Amino acid sequence: MKKYGNPLIILICGNVLLHLMKTYLHLTLIDEILAVGTAVLLFAFGYNLNTKSKAVKKTAWFGKLLVFCIFVGLMVYSLGFFDIPVVSAVLDMIGFTRVFLYMMYIYLGFVFGG
Repeated sequence: MKKYGNPLIILICGNVLLHLMKTYLHLTLIDEILAVGTAVLLFAFGYNLNTKSKAVKKTAWFGKLLVFCIFVGLMVYSLGFFDIPVVSAVLDMIGFTRVFLYMMYIYLGFVFGG
């Protein structure tokens, strides 16, 4: 149960928390806060899916740093803090949508856990 229960509990509790924040917080930056909260929730979900490496502690700090930098870069891109027209055109051409972005958050969390 622990292998599949923890990721499910993270999704349910995180979704309830995001819904409560969306409903009861009336801030000017609520959309950005929810976007960051969603990214962190999906990253934690992916991290908890990778349970095979919990017993063995790996010291691959460079890989984890690289994954974290990619995660932050994707989050900053999704928030719209930087926009390079050529890069945006290429990403739109290959189908870089919000669903793909969410799947990348889960994948990066999964890789970070390994």
